[in-house]
Amino acid sequence: LVEGCDASAQDCIVPVVLPGQLPDKANPCVGGSHPAGQGAQLSNGNENPACRNPEGTAAIQCPCCTACQDIIADIEVVQAALPSMEDLNDLNQSIDVGLIDSTIDEAMGDWDSSLTDFEDQVEPVEDFVTEAKGAVTAEQVDGIAAGLFLLTWIVLICVIAAILLSVWRSKLGDLGGWCWWGGFIICVIYIIFIVAPMFGWMTAIALPMESVCGILPAQGENSDDLFRLLEASGSTPPNEVKVLINECVLASDGYIWSSANVTRQSLSNELNGAFNVSENIANIDVDSTLDVSAQTADFNQTEVNALTPTTYGVSVSCPQSIASQSARCGQYIVDMNVYASDLNASISRAKAAAAGVAAVIADLERVAADTQVSIDQI
Repeated sequence: LVEGCDASAQDCIVPVVLPGQLPDKANPCVGGSHPAGQGAQLSNGNENPACRNPEGTAAIQCPCCTACQDIIADIEVVQAALPSMEDLNDLNQSIDVGLIDSTIDEAMGDWDSSLTDFEDQVEPVEDFVTEAKGAVTAEQVDGIAAGLFLLTWIVLICVIAAILLSVWRSKLGDLGGWCWWGGFIICVIYIIFIVAPMFGWMTAIALPMESVCGILPAQGENSDDLFRLLEASGSTPPNEVKVLINECVLASDGYIWSSANVTRQSLSNELNGAFNVSENIANIDVDSTLDVSAQTADFNQTEVNALTPTTYGVSVSCPQSIASQSARCGQYIVDMNVYASDLNASISRAKAAAAGVAAVIADLERVAADTQVSIDQI
């Protein structure tokens, strides 16, 4: 509409073309200048008066719409910067909820051998405890206790009997004395054959245990000294036992599954490996695809809103050269008014389109922010 067409064009009707494109017969300005061509046909069917001399006898250079070219170039830059569908599809990562259970099963399945080894190490201990429980019944325990304390009861009975019999000594003879002697003898036998051996046996256990307690680690300490001592004695505990003591018994936040080489972190790593979106989406791809501000930085709505007809050769007064030609002057003013009207309509469409682009950019920014949140959550 402003710059017209090439001089070789048979007509110069303003065409409907795709945004950012010019028709083949266009005569765009290059560096603020272009050769004289043919003015565009206005809505009243006449040629743009800004592209001919006032007398209408010769073609002159049409005005240049430098701002139009800048805006078109900016739009092209923005279009090229926006992500393609392929770029967006690369961000379209999702987690199939149905795979979570199977992935956990697979992760736990990897530890079957460790759990089996742990069970094998624990099984002898369980068997020993079971056999020990089965070997000593409650009745046997009661019998042993009764045997240990039977003599004590006999001594007590003899002492009580001796005291009572001493009261009736004149009537029953010296039975009280026999009871004293009986209780004394039984007490000596009990001490010699039961109490003394038990004391010696318990002492033999207690004295070494005092040394053992000295090498047993407390909670939060290390068990290396204990295991070195056991290894020196020829008894090498399984590695599972070492792990169990260090990471479960001695640790302040002990975790019994550590003895089977199963840790909280290992399970987390197993699942994260299966659903690690970071391996499929590089951060640089996310940033470049979702950086709407950088992609649309070249679009300047203010530049579009600043477009005015007065900068494109519009003149509502007759030039001096045709001022005396009333008919020619009147037609010139009519064409100029039509040109101004067509320009205003075109500028209004441009401003509406710019507002639409601004709205789309706002939507893009919102969608990009939501997409970023989704990616972060995944």
